[in-house]
Amino acid sequence: MLLTSLSTRQLDSSVSCIPPQDFSCPTVTIDTNFKRKIRYANFSDGVDTKTRQKQSNCQQCFDPHFNQMLLTPLDFEVRLKKRSHLNPRPTYRTHFNRLELTDFKMKKSVDENVRIKTSLFKKPVTYDQALSLLKDGEVVALPTETVYGLAGCIDSQKALEKIFHIKKRPFFDPLIVHCYDISQVRRYVEGIPPLAEKLWRKFSPGPLTLVLKKNSRISPLITAHQDTVALRIPRHPLMRQILRNLEMPLAAPSANMFGSVSPTRANHVLASFQGKVPVVDGGVCEEGLESTIAQPLDEQLIILRKGSLSKEEIQNFLTVDNISCTVSFKNNRFIPGGQKSHYAPSVPLYIVENFSGETTERVLRKKFPDHSVKYLHLNSKPALAARSLYHDLRELSRDKKTVICVQKTPEKKGGLWDAIWDRLEKASTGILSEAHSL
Repeated sequence: MLLTSLSTRQLDSSVSCIPPQDFSCPTVTIDTNFKRKIRYANFSDGVDTKTRQKQSNCQQCFDPHFNQMLLTPLDFEVRLKKRSHLNPRPTYRTHFNRLELTDFKMKKSVDENVRIKTSLFKKPVTYDQALSLLKDGEVVALPTETVYGLAGCIDSQKALEKIFHIKKRPFFDPLIVHCYDISQVRRYVEGIPPLAEKLWRKFSPGPLTLVLKKNSRISPLITAHQDTVALRIPRHPLMRQILRNLEMPLAAPSANMFGSVSPTRANHVLASFQGKVPVVDGGVCEEGLESTIAQPLDEQLIILRKGSLSKEEIQNFLTVDNISCTVSFKNNRFIPGGQKSHYAPSVPLYIVENFSGETTERVLRKKFPDHSVKYLHLNSKPALAARSLYHDLRELSRDKKTVICVQKTPEKKGGLWDAIWDRLEKASTGILSEAHSL
């Protein structure tokens, strides 16, 4: 068997494992202290998933290059809706300089280089304070035109590690690198294809992220050991000012706990981290949805994540400029937001397709007798609906004994609506229709 299970009594640090040859996705690093249900793959050794989980909490192998434990999940799925946790029994936790055996009930011990400061930020910090913190290798929540991002300099291993630990983000989920301009992008990639340069010159600064071949200046921690990196040029003036003064790109995933509702206001960040993360108040995010992620390949552009820039806008630009290129969508789990369950509020969320309001409430009250039913009303204009989506979800989920419903109508489709429904479907607990049941 190529993957070696670790005994809870003995650890052989000299073990070196190689992923199976028929394993199609990249080997990736994951924090084994991430206490949510994970469904692991069946490998070609004849052992089924349930048997494997009984043998060990998780299948791990050792990467001597990074001195970390590696996990190779073929089918990772975070069950945010059920909020299930692994049994609180002794297990191995991974740190960047050592491994330790601990119990979930014991006091957490974190290495100095990834220690999260306990000082509370009860209000937003100033621009100068944020700049100073970033130069010192700290992380700061910064506004962009899409959502607030938890930013750290890409040349600081300390900052990158803190991003993952603070968010409780699995290490196989790569980060997006934010650059000031195209000339800065060139320093971190092997080359910019002509199609990518044309797209950036048209839609940047803005919510377009392109996936290109990286060079050695990009840390494998950013890319989850993949040979490509996702980069974008943000539009928010405050973010651009910081990027210009730092003269260094920033890695900045959304400033929230992994898998939860993204923040579009400074107070969302303060609430998500209970004031443990400094944030610069840049107002309400203009777009309200994450950027569109695309990968240019010869005469083809593959959209990997729907976002604030719609497929139709990109296609229109290519048509007007007589650029021969086909635009298609391909689902990819190994990109930010690519998991089946994501952007989830802290209460159940149901999408209603062809039920009346009376039928919806009757069905939901039967399943949740002690909960009240609240409706998420989407603005008829997609840009306004996208801008307020995450804020509305947070407001409706303040009362934990609430079930949120949103009505899906035929006229709300295409363009930006596709990205809105992509977020709602990933955040939803289920669908209410004649073809689906609770």
